[in-house]
Amino acid sequence: RILISVSLVNAKDGFIIFSESYTDDFENIFVLQSKIANDIASKIGSNLGLKGNAVQSGKKINPMAYETFLKGKLQFVNGPVGVPDEMMKAKKYFEIAVKQDSSFPEAAAYLALAYFNLADWAIERSETSKIEMALDSAKLLAHKALSLDSLSSGAQMAMGSYYFHQHEWVLAEKFKSKAVALNPGGAEEKFNLSSFLSQFGQPDKALLLSEEAMKLDPLSTKGKVAYARDLYTSGRYDECIRFCHLILEEDPEQSGADQFLWLSYVMKKDYDRAGKTLAHFSEAHYKDSIAASLFRENDFKTAVKKLLMKDKELQIKMLHNSFFGKATFWAFIEDKENTIKNLYKTYENKEPMITYMRDARFDFIRDDPRYIELYEKTGFKAYDTYKAAEKG
Repeated sequence: RILISVSLVNAKDGFIIFSESYTDDFENIFVLQSKIANDIASKIGSNLGLKGNAVQSGKKINPMAYETFLKGKLQFVNGPVGVPDEMMKAKKYFEIAVKQDSSFPEAAAYLALAYFNLADWAIERSETSKIEMALDSAKLLAHKALSLDSLSSGAQMAMGSYYFHQHEWVLAEKFKSKAVALNPGGAEEKFNLSSFLSQFGQPDKALLLSEEAMKLDPLSTKGKVAYARDLYTSGRYDECIRFCHLILEEDPEQSGADQFLWLSYVMKKDYDRAGKTLAHFSEAHYKDSIAASLFRENDFKTAVKKLLMKDKELQIKMLHNSFFGKATFWAFIEDKENTIKNLYKTYENKEPMITYMRDARFDFIRDDPRYIELYEKTGFKAYDTYKAAEKG
């Protein structure tokens, strides 16, 4: 059983507008949530013009499935991306939750998101069949979640990721935006949309969403890294550097903060600090002593050249499994041929980081016909055209 006490108070004079207690079996938690929302809406609706906007009644859920789902979500939200064992923990919880209640839309949705993450970050890019299997599973689960409940914010996020992986950017944004609209108090929904907007030329909107999400979930390190990312993509490098240092004071092991820290130093052309930070980043997070020593012993651009030469022989850990990573380092020394070649491989290899080809680090090839061709092939030009029409 669950007991919920609700009070709605006028903040100006302290007058209690509404006060009620509700109790029910835990399996009816969603029904109870809807009842509370409807009762409050009926009290204030006449003042806000909300007539006829009754909240849809919820469905019963298996309490064990809900508890298992919450454990998976905690792991999904706070676990490090790119660490296969950690990502598999969240996936297993969601799989169990789906078995416990096959009609639970959020469990299916987050299992889909877990599969998308595994395909993007945890499986070796050379293992194409495993990546395809993970993506196929994710796509089926996303559609299942939506069919179970079209008003599930998780289902909307999962469908947003589905269209993201189809390179149908307009639909991806629509579904991710609807997830936020359906659950405006959800931090994960806002982080998910801000990630998309920051990569698609809307950094100011992304920053606002990240700020709102951090207020909703102030203990989330992932959220703070998302805010640092948005500062970086908006070109606010000094602010990004200061914020990354704050994150690292709290959590010295946070790889995302280190990453946006060294990238910001590079974009500011502060190559001395960029090299030192990158040496620490490669050693601390990739256990790559070769790359670390190169950046400690050489100036930045010399170290980059040596790193790329050594990668041909040794497969440098920091560059392994990522054509986009290689494209980035070729871009640092403004080698057009190799930068473009690796961006094409990023696209062909279905790496999610292809969206960052819009980033300022690739400004030097933006007028190259091959870059323009790839920009069209990936659907970015069509997306830009749509957004321009939407504004105008």
